Amino acid sequence: MRKALFILLLLISLPLSAAEKETLFARIMPDREQVYAGDSMLVSVVLYSSAPIAKAECLTNFSVKGKCTLRKLDINRDATAGRTRYEGLIYYTLVWNQYVFAPQKAGDYTIPVQKFKATLHKIVRVPDIFDQMMGAQPEYREIKLQGESKSFTIHVTNRPLRSTREMMQGGAGVL
Repeated sequence: MRKALFILLLLISLPLSAAEKETLFARIMPDREQVYAGDSMLVSVVLYSSAPIAKAECLTNFSVKGKCTLRKLDINRDATAGRTRYEGLIYYTLVWNQYVFAPQKAGDYTIPVQKFKATLHKIVRVPDIFDQMMGAQPEYREIKLQGESKSFTIHVTNRPLRSTREMMQGGAGVL
């Protein structure tokens, strides 16, 4: 009984453990840690906020300093909305854009700061269960915020050379 009460109390307090002050920031997230020259990787720009994101706008263009190929992917932003825990707090997330990044040679490639403007919906009042059955919706307060990501550097290295023996053991090209 005590264990069930503790779990119930924990579940009720989870939404309240989000940041008190409304926040908005972005993170640039690659799909892997290491990339070799000539390979490609997926880079995502993800918005994090303390309340649901009603609408957002990017104030900067996405670019990479360095010689590379960059292709923007078409995504359904609404399908990417969710919640996640980051640094001990629960945030609402939205994948803003995704890009295929393909560096042509080894070196450092820098993605500059990405700036955003967003409107958040903070829940002010939730109707009781009977009103909800009749179609009542929660009351929201709109909060306008600006946020940004940190600049992000991708370190690209040359692919390590393999000996003939390592290539033969891999079975590639051997009948």
